[in-house]
Amino acid sequence: MRPRQENDRWPLHPARPPRQAEAAGRGILLLAIFLFLLSVFLFLAKGSYAAPNALTLDALQGETMTYDIKKIAIKAGQASLQFQGTMKIDDQDVILIVFTANALNFYDQEKIYLNQETFFPVMVQRDLNIWGKKEKIIERYDTKTGRLQIVKQAEGKTTKHVIEGKESLDNLYGFIYRYRFQGRFKPGETLVMRLPTQNVSLKVVGDKPLDVGGKIVDCLYMESDPPKYRVWFDKEDKKVPLRIDGAVGFGKTAMIMREYKKGAKSF
Repeated sequence: MRPRQENDRWPLHPARPPRQAEAAGRGILLLAIFLFLLSVFLFLAKGSYAAPNALTLDALQGETMTYDIKKIAIKAGQASLQFQGTMKIDDQDVILIVFTANALNFYDQEKIYLNQETFFPVMVQRDLNIWGKKEKIIERYDTKTGRLQIVKQAEGKTTKHVIEGKESLDNLYGFIYRYRFQGRFKPGETLVMRLPTQNVSLKVVGDKPLDVGGKIVDCLYMESDPPKYRVWFDKEDKKVPLRIDGAVGFGKTAMIMREYKKGAKSF
């Protein structure tokens, strides 16, 4: 055997047997395919729907939304939605939403107490004045049985009415807040809003721009069938309802965002 010469080069690592090299190559290829498919899945998932919003009750503390009420593109009044925080009603943890609408010969204030987890109404206190006819209404909801008790005071008389149901009844604003917190904002998503008088099916149609105070805002659009109720949600984190159609109880009206305040922040 020839002695090793100085210019002879020995490999730094011994060569792998052919089978081991082939197996290693297959492993690298499979890993690359897996990572590629994973990235495609995550991209499609992100584009196809948004995850449920990570809103918290604290994040909306002090939120006030002011709307112009418009009928046939003419301003007919003003409305507001205020998030007034958490409290207890009948030993239940609730949040209080206050809706107020003012228009010619029309006033409506609703104190809406919603279950903190489900956003179904527990109690609604309404103060109405329509063409000088004043009414005070208290609605009490049993979220377990679907039972609704309505007590109305008008013209010195008190009347009671009970609606028996099998499922929890909804409130339009409770529905909107629940969707802000729990909705997927996925086009094609269909939901049911169970109002005391009827069940309403609402569908998330998709993106739809909206003119808000001369500014075009990219929104997610939802409508009922038939299209009595329509909502345009801002696509930012808080999913602010920038326009609500069908909420005010006189004629075909639209509530269009005039101002949004969260503490010192304005929209």
